[in-house]
Amino acid sequence: FYSADGSYSVSLNIKDQYGCKDSITRINYIRLVTGRAYFTMSDSFSNCPPLVVNFSNVSTQAVSYEWDFGDTKVYTVASPSHTYAKPDTFTVKLKATSDNLCLDTISRRVTVYKLDSLSFTLDSLFSSKDSAVALLGYPQGGSFTINGVSAVSFVPSLAKEGLNDVVYTYRSPLTGCVNSLK
Repeated sequence: FYSADGSYSVSLNIKDQYGCKDSITRINYIRLVTGRAYFTMSDSFSNCPPLVVNFSNVSTQAVSYEWDFGDTKVYTVASPSHTYAKPDTFTVKLKATSDNLCLDTISRRVTVYKLDSLSFTLDSLFSSKDSAVALLGYPQGGSFTINGVSAVSFVPSLAKEGLNDVVYTYRSPLTGCVNSLK
């Protein structure tokens, strides 16, 4: 067996039953090139769903690739992008195959955080159409907008007629993930 990449010469020496000898040598007859699988992933400012990850394949001496993203999706392009829609920890595997069918595999993990569950309520029943009603969001620390304008309370008489668009937005201090509830 050959322990390193390179070109190797081979010789065949024969001797028959009568003592006749012959030999042949092929210079650089065996060429061993093992591919090395390696990839980088795009740095992400967030690991929140949906998380788009760009993979850069920097494998050496490989001619074909197989990516397994850990969520049942498999690609065969050199440098794919992949979207993770659900929170979990996924093992990404790259198999790189060289032209002489040597296979190398590398794996790395991608973690997608879970978004916080949100809710909001009004702090009291409407006593009159001119009373301000405080908006209370859970988890605490988020912000409200009403019809696109920042708000901390709701005054029914100032609202537009019909449906009003109330949105509670919260950024998790643990993960940095932002979630909104309408």
